[in-house]
Amino acid sequence: MMHPSTLGLEAVEPRHVRRTRDNANNVEILSSLATDGLAGMTAPRGESGWESPRRGGGRLRACFDTQGHERHYQPGSTILLHGEPARNMYLIESGTVRCCMIDADGSRQIFDFLSKGFFLGVTDVEVWHYTVEAVDHVTLRATSQQRIVDACCQDSALRDEFRAYACSVLERRERLMISLVHMNAQERLLAFLTDFARRRRSDGFVALPMQRHDIADYLGLSVETVSRTFSELKRKSLIDMATSEKFRLLASPGTSRMPVRPH
Repeated sequence: MMHPSTLGLEAVEPRHVRRTRDNANNVEILSSLATDGLAGMTAPRGESGWESPRRGGGRLRACFDTQGHERHYQPGSTILLHGEPARNMYLIESGTVRCCMIDADGSRQIFDFLSKGFFLGVTDVEVWHYTVEAVDHVTLRATSQQRIVDACCQDSALRDEFRAYACSVLERRERLMISLVHMNAQERLLAFLTDFARRRRSDGFVALPMQRHDIADYLGLSVETVSRTFSELKRKSLIDMATSEKFRLLASPGTSRMPVRPH
């Protein structure tokens, strides 16, 4: 059989080889977008020491508006599973998700709760390195990583926005680890409640969609310690509780009577 080149034709690259090469290129591009931004960008620090990653701006959100596919998840369902291929990115349109890792012995560590306006998959470029579960009813809008890659290659402002968001996500996770070492139970819970209330931008009572055991796995405490600490914060007039799920901060985040140790 004659080689294609002798017939004046280009050799056709096998599909699986082309797919592997394209995936490798996407990994390299997304990795550089996420890590290059860390060199020159710093997310603003919250007064409590734990601030939320910044919600994505208009350009990044626009990538989901025209070609994104809406998906719905019931409370407790698994949205993304650790180790599975990461082909898409997601925009949270409603509800709250918990991002967690589970050890071989079954121990769970939650490292974030994300809600409307936040993205999933910004720091995952080949496989999901964590598991995402729905806390309540969740609506996501999905778009392919390839679409984000193509858009970033053509739009420098979008690249900057992507880097800034990735920077804020990674910096928050790093500070969470430090905070778990230096804060006691009351400081951890108050910082968490302050950050959560700031996300909701409410002057009244704020509803917690997650259960006590979720908060415990996020703060590295036992469920009993979390329940006891809620009572202690209320007794010290740092928070008020309308119900077991609804709280209100009584001390301004910047003037809390409970000191937060420096990082």
